[in-house]
Amino acid sequence: FERLPQVPDAYQLTWLDMEGNRLTWDAQAQATLEQMSSLQVLDLSLNRLINAPDMTRMTTIRSLFMVQCGLMDLPRGLEHFTSPRVIDLSDNHFVRLPAGIVLPPATANALSLESDTLGLPIREQIEDYYQLHGTDLLVSDFEYEPLLLDASASQLQLWSRVPLHYRRELRLLIDDVAEDDDVAASHQAIWSALQRMDEDAEFRDRALATSASLLLDI
Repeated sequence: FERLPQVPDAYQLTWLDMEGNRLTWDAQAQATLEQMSSLQVLDLSLNRLINAPDMTRMTTIRSLFMVQCGLMDLPRGLEHFTSPRVIDLSDNHFVRLPAGIVLPPATANALSLESDTLGLPIREQIEDYYQLHGTDLLVSDFEYEPLLLDASASQLQLWSRVPLHYRRELRLLIDDVAEDDDVAASHQAIWSALQRMDEDAEFRDRALATSASLLLDI
């Protein structure tokens, strides 16, 4: 496909998967998208969009995927999503965040901007945003969901004290234990190790000097 499809009763559509086509983004594509006013899931990944869609009117979106779309600017209107779960904008070429950007917590927690091509200016902005608001715009909370879904309030407090770079590395371990016979026990082992890191300075130093994927082997 080189264009978004014209769909009968487009306003009733809740899911649109256009991954891996030949779409570029222009006024016609924007107008077609805005007819789909009930969309909850939109996947435009692996299309060379170049221009970012304007999501201002797409308030019902819960899951948005624009991975590897050649974007240099964030889509406008992300703050209008009412119940976002994941906003995956990874592997794009963003240069800077909009000046003074402050996103609703739900939007910020859902956002993933991770990419090997991000330059120093936007990486510094992402780190500054974390320091100001306690939210990591590089990695979505969705990626930690298997561990955090049933976490207690005290565990979530503990999680907030895990150094950000280490937290990001823990994704490998979370993915690894997903294959275990007793995933719940493995998750509890991770929480126990994180608790020990929080209480035992020597163990913490050893853990931080080692890949987070090996936390359970220390």
